[in-house]
Amino acid sequence: MKKNTERLCKKALAEMEPFIEQLAREGLRGRDLTDKVDAAVRSRIRAFYNKKDSFTHASMLIAEIFGVIKSADSKAEAILYDLLQQEGVRFKFQYSIGPYEADYLIGDDLVLELDGPQHSTQRDARRDAYLRRMGYRVLRVPVWVLAVNPQEIIDEIKKL
Repeated sequence: MKKNTERLCKKALAEMEPFIEQLAREGLRGRDLTDKVDAAVRSRIRAFYNKKDSFTHASMLIAEIFGVIKSADSKAEAILYDLLQQEGVRFKFQYSIGPYEADYLIGDDLVLELDGPQHSTQRDARRDAYLRRMGYRVLRVPVWVLAVNPQEIIDEIKKL
């Protein structure tokens, strides 16, 4: 599943490539280039959140009222929840598996984890190993990939 995550990251970077090339043509290099790209990705994340704000809030509220889901840990999880629903993907949200709670259980055996900046590589590795021992496949998707190319995540899930 790491290859799937890498493919999603590469496709999201490809979306950003024209912007990066433009900055390089303008003479940005090294840390200046990295800072500018980082700022652009953060801006896209904010814009993505703002675009989805009212729809996400309303649908999450309705889902909570009817007991369909627990509250989301992050706005990104709420946004992905909406996208999965819109695309007709069968999933369970914040699904308990042993001592862990998966962000999403897609179908019967695909655990989708949406990784924000707070994720710990060591803790995630232990968690993923446990989930794999229990028979689950684990797909980790960085939040920035969701903001840059959400449809690609949906397409990847449908392939799996």
